[in-house]
Amino acid sequence: MRVVYISSYKPHQNPQIIMDKIDEYYDYLVDYNVATEDEICLLFNINGRSIDTLNSILYARTGLRSLEQWRKIELNEYEY
Repeated sequence: MRVVYISSYKPHQNPQIIMDKIDEYYDYLVDYNVATEDEICLLFNINGRSIDTLNSILYARTGLRSLEQWRKIELNEYEY
């Protein structure tokens, strides 16, 4: 059983949807070489498995605050 700490969890949200978002975000960070799997796992162990933890990693490495902000910037760069 996987324990999940979702600090931004709202009671009306499905926990599976939150987990899917965390997994997608995790994949983005690894695929785009923002952080390694080991680094992310270490921070999950320290801070808990949450969107907030992933946002902290993204901010520390890129200065961006969220996955949504990252996507907007990426899309604008490729809209020539």
